[in-house]
Amino acid sequence: MLSIVVNTKGGVGKSAFSMQVVAPYLLSRLGSASLIEVDDQNHDASDYDNTEILCRQIKIGDNPHRAVERLNELTIDNNVVIDVGGNKTAEAFLQAAGNNGLSRYVDFIVIPVSQTGKDVENAKKTLDLIRKHFLGFEGKILLGATRLNDGSDRDALQYSMPDATELYAYEKLDGFLILPESDAIPMSRMMGMSAWEIAQGAEGIREMCFAQIDIARKAGQATHEMRGWTRKLRCTQSSVKLMPHLEDLFNTLDEVLTCPAARSIAPVAAEDE
Repeated sequence: MLSIVVNTKGGVGKSAFSMQVVAPYLLSRLGSASLIEVDDQNHDASDYDNTEILCRQIKIGDNPHRAVERLNELTIDNNVVIDVGGNKTAEAFLQAAGNNGLSRYVDFIVIPVSQTGKDVENAKKTLDLIRKHFLGFEGKILLGATRLNDGSDRDALQYSMPDATELYAYEKLDGFLILPESDAIPMSRMMGMSAWEIAQGAEGIREMCFAQIDIARKAGQATHEMRGWTRKLRCTQSSVKLMPHLEDLFNTLDEVLTCPAARSIAPVAAEDE
């Protein structure tokens, strides 16, 4: 299965969606997952060195077509999410992927936004580029919302991000994924794996943390040692708390990828004057 996470704007949560949602989804449903960052500068996934998700980077440079040719090779018979950098990288990648035929093998695309305004404007721009370059695209296109303090409440989303919900409904996209704000997302870097993987191994991680904290206390070690283990314990607890939201996202992807999405989000209706 091949997926793409892309928005022409940077800082909208592409890496979070790639590493915390799409890659774990592939891992949980298909037993393996690779994350390929197409970015000349950032290599966020390099922090995840204790994960079952295979992470690598491809630089697009001045030859996006060669980069996409390499992607064609790497995505054969693999379950892959391609995390595309923002700005010109996204535009060059989408054009090259369309010209080189990679777009024919893409099962779904996620376009993340983290706030209203420019994020949503660029999501629309990204959608237009996909439709321009991915001619005859038969995969699914989903909108994703990140860094939301109101959890995964879709009704609340209509008021906190009205332009995003309007874009979703007007463009008749195939699904809307909501990733709530959670300490587990940034803290999981410290443990080198996705929050979903941490939650899966929570019992063993807790036992290890408690054991190491006990050892540090008995040995009278510096508080630095204990703080490291207590942070890991906190990350584990946050990951477990995030787990129901992740399962909801995975179930949404199951539905979208097997049947037309039930569009449960509609724009906020204007009040009668």
